[in-house]
Amino acid sequence: MALFSIITRHRSYARAFSLATPYLRNPRRLGVLLNKAQAKAEDGSYVYVNALENALTLPLRMLRAFISGEYRQLPWRSLTMLTAAVIYFLLPFDFITDLLPLIGLMDDIGVLAWTLKQLKHDVDRFEAWEQSVAVAPELGTSDTVQALTTPTVAGTAPQ
Repeated sequence: MALFSIITRHRSYARAFSLATPYLRNPRRLGVLLNKAQAKAEDGSYVYVNALENALTLPLRMLRAFISGEYRQLPWRSLTMLTAAVIYFLLPFDFITDLLPLIGLMDDIGVLAWTLKQLKHDVDRFEAWEQSVAVAPELGTSDTVQALTTPTVAGTAPQ
């Protein structure tokens, strides 16, 4: 736990946190950011352990749901923390540089997982909402969850 305290006080995390609000205020720009994170996650040079993959896909789904207006029950602080974690994931020179294969990715995954743990209540509510939309298509569309989990064309919101 002490390591995450050090990382979240590091200038890279502070920078990511300060950039989060401008992204949240501009949905188009946030959409581009999410697409970049999705592309980095799918890059063949990164190897993800399946159990840790949710640490990235869940924040992306939550932020895409926010952009689309489908899910607005996230407090501003939670949105800021999620966005900061995604920005941190994209920074090549953070606490442990991403130029070091696999090792450089560990702090990114750690920050994403730590963020989700800090926002457990919001994450649980989002996952319950997401599940209810998937099981009850008559309340939304059966494509809602699929649209939120699929990367969008740069700068556009999910359909």
